[in-house]
Amino acid sequence: MLSDIGSWFSIVGVAVSVLGLWFAIWQLMRVKATAEAARVAAEAARSALRRELTATEITKVLTQLELLKVLHRTENREGALTLYHGIVDSLHQIRSQHPDIGAEQSSELSDRIDEIAGMEADLESLTGGIPQELAVSMNNSLSELRMLLLELRHQIPQGKA
Repeated sequence: MLSDIGSWFSIVGVAVSVLGLWFAIWQLMRVKATAEAARVAAEAARSALRRELTATEITKVLTQLELLKVLHRTENREGALTLYHGIVDSLHQIRSQHPDIGAEQSSELSDRIDEIAGMEADLESLTGGIPQELAVSMNNSLSELRMLLLELRHQIPQGKA
C-alpha cells in the first residue's frame, strides 16, 4: 500500500513539475513581450529626440547663416571668421543625425560644408575687409545652403509630444 501512495506522489510530483514548467514558459513569454514593448518605446523616444535635436540645430544654423551674410555685407572679416567653425560643426551634426536625409541631400550638404570651409580659408587669407564681389558670391552660396536646410527641416516627421 505504501508503494501505491508513493506512486501517486510520484505522479502528482510529475504533474506539478509539468505545471511549473508551463508557468515558467508563460512567464518568459510575458517577459519577452514586455522587453519588446520597452525596446519599441525606447526607439520611439530616441527617434523623437533625434527629430527635435535636428530641427533645433537647423534653426540655429539658419540664424547663424543670416548673421554671417550681414557680416559679409558689412565687410566684417573678423566677425565672420568667428562663425565658420561652429556652422561647419553644426552642419556635420545635422548630416549625421537627420532622420530622413537621402544620399543626394547628404552629398549636397557635404559639398556645402566643404564650401563653407573654403569661404573660411578665403577670408583667412585676406587682409582688411571683404571685397564686395566676394561677399556677394559667398552670400549667394549661403542662400543656397539656407534653401537646403529649409528643405531638410521640412522633411523631419512631426512626432507627437
